[in-house]
Amino acid sequence: MHIRDFKDKQVHFIGIGGISMSGLAEILLGRGYSVSGSDATESSLTKKLTSLGAKVFIGQKYGQHKGASLVIKTSAISKENEELRGVLEAQIPVMERIELLNQFMDGYKLSIGVSGMHGKTTCTSMLATILVGCGMNPTVHNGSELEILGGATHVGTDDVFVAEACEYKDNFLSLSPNVEIILNIDRDHLDYFKNLTHIISSYSKYISKLPVDGILIANGDDKNTLEASKARNCEMITFGLNSSNTYYASNIIDREDGCCDFDLYFDNKNYGSIVLNVPGRHNVYNALAAIVASIVCGTDIRCAKNQVSNYHGAKRRFEFIGRNKNNADIYHDYAHHPVEVIASLQSAKARAKKNVICIFQPHTYTRTKALLNEFSQSFDSADHVVIVDIYSAREVDKGEIHSRDLCSAIKKHGKVKSVCYLPSFEEAASYANTISRKGDMILTVGAGSIEQINDMLCR
Repeated sequence: MHIRDFKDKQVHFIGIGGISMSGLAEILLGRGYSVSGSDATESSLTKKLTSLGAKVFIGQKYGQHKGASLVIKTSAISKENEELRGVLEAQIPVMERIELLNQFMDGYKLSIGVSGMHGKTTCTSMLATILVGCGMNPTVHNGSELEILGGATHVGTDDVFVAEACEYKDNFLSLSPNVEIILNIDRDHLDYFKNLTHIISSYSKYISKLPVDGILIANGDDKNTLEASKARNCEMITFGLNSSNTYYASNIIDREDGCCDFDLYFDNKNYGSIVLNVPGRHNVYNALAAIVASIVCGTDIRCAKNQVSNYHGAKRRFEFIGRNKNNADIYHDYAHHPVEVIASLQSAKARAKKNVICIFQPHTYTRTKALLNEFSQSFDSADHVVIVDIYSAREVDKGEIHSRDLCSAIKKHGKVKSVCYLPSFEEAASYANTISRKGDMILTVGAGSIEQINDMLCR
């Protein structure tokens, strides 16, 4: 079953408002397909699809697939879903989102999969910025909206496709890029993966799928990535901070705004200084990976290193929102893993003139429970922490973990001035606004619905 077989038929997406699903739907619309779909809530993404000609239903109800010859869904849609049940009863073919993405990628000379537990969206965004800035017109399927692309997805004219390759539920094993970026391998998604060994094994399988003439771009400083990379049968290019890597950063300078400058080395030759305009040392790794991938695509190394400076962030990635009535800066970040929370708060601490007030929405019960100890030590760079209720996402609350437990763990760790649990966004916003002063930063953190609080803070 291939998407080209449905060119003159209707394709229906269950969950069309998701960042990836909406992008795939947009690609089909751009190629002249008839597209419909549904999502739980209306959003800027569903409105955009409607403006492009898609028929979008709000709410997932039985029978909304009427007229469709093919249905696209994500792994998060269970067989108990009312709308999917109707599709299955009607015996309409169903394709997983990841399979459609793979079919798109297969049509390009260069298909680049950006994977890793942290930094996929930032690295993909940096790579897109470099390629466009150096005169290329790639097709990009990103995990966040990017101004230079006019959204999260861009359909280009060059024979290059760049997409995030998500490891959750081994989704990336359904992809077959000929260039793979591995940013890092860490413990996460423990509702699916049994342990770190299981995660490394999955990455090894993904890497082993690379063709002999493919290229692996790997973080040479990350031992888990190097372990998984043993499964390769192709060329490997490494990046990192150590001089043993093919490409490496040296002479790193942490600027007052939290961003970094560094010298780029390739095969021990200095290619000059790079100025990053997104905060945090972790972004040095993302920049290096993006530069290497752009060179693989044919860009000149000097152009690549200059253009990465033009990346100023994607939506929900340490994004400046505005200021509240007390003139405190408000930022938002998508961080939902302890390593990401640490990096985000360190960036906030470097940028804030006074206190950092963090409002955190834990993402999924399994992650919060499995990484509770790590989370308890992730907020050291904050002065005041507010924890709201856990965002369930795809999970059911079994009563095994609560946001109060995280509050207690952070208090026990003893590195934060104050920490409290406030269940609602309204309470959290009111509290943060009350204690904030000019020069403070309020940072809202999480991958769920936490961004809804931003408007409350700015009132």
